[in-house]
Amino acid sequence: MAFNHQEWNSRFLVDPDYNDAVNYGVGIFRHNPVSGERYWRIIGIHHLLPDENLGNHNLFFDVLDINGNRVRPIVWINWVWEGMRSEEQPPLAQGDKPDNEPAGNIALGWNQIVYAKCNGRNTTRDTDGNSDWIQKVHTNHPDEGDAEGNTRGHHSFYVVWQETVAGEVDPDPIPDPIPIPDPDPLPQPDPIPIPSNIIGEVKTWQDEQHLKLIVPWLADIYNELPNGPHLELLVNKLRLQEIINQASVMDTVRLYVQLKWEENEV
Repeated sequence: MAFNHQEWNSRFLVDPDYNDAVNYGVGIFRHNPVSGERYWRIIGIHHLLPDENLGNHNLFFDVLDINGNRVRPIVWINWVWEGMRSEEQPPLAQGDKPDNEPAGNIALGWNQIVYAKCNGRNTTRDTDGNSDWIQKVHTNHPDEGDAEGNTRGHHSFYVVWQETVAGEVDPDPIPDPIPIPDPDPLPQPDPIPIPSNIIGEVKTWQDEQHLKLIVPWLADIYNELPNGPHLELLVNKLRLQEIINQASVMDTVRLYVQLKWEENEV
């Protein structure tokens, strides 16, 4: 299967964030445009398959205009590599090939890690708009397929830039605060009718509030768990007798019971 760059161009125009070379360490450094700025945006990156590459070691490229057509007559690509010395600055890569092949290419040397951006229609660097960078392109990847395909030192990539005008760039919106719902009101128990004759009352205190439980005078007393609503008191008989003996001659005895919260208990 020969490499068909035009099919890839069509795919990139539909999916302008396509990059199947991520697993080969190839990424994009995006230009951050202002509203209305014209710049060169990378719309797709492809790692050539073994039967597309056929043993080459190149960064192939194409450059499209706003309408998706190849920029004519010539485009220029600015490229560098890691560890490059100032006196090693290479000439711009030229894109002027016929339509049946990519506009141009950059030969990738052994252990050379390349970065490239579009210089547009001009040979003077950085005079025809800003650009995204393709970064960390190299050939030091394991063998794939046979000797005619992709072997270490013989891998190729394809990148496409498109002329783009940035739309309105909105600042990051401040999200609306998440509403905090009001807690559900605690259910209020139905009032229990209290007969006029009572045996006494039990109060539980918390801060300035108290809960009063009224015990009817004629309440039945059980030594086993009764059916229906009931109040259970667990009393140490000896301690209760001591309290009664210490009480005055009044008919009633006031008991204070400290309540403690127990986890997982009602």
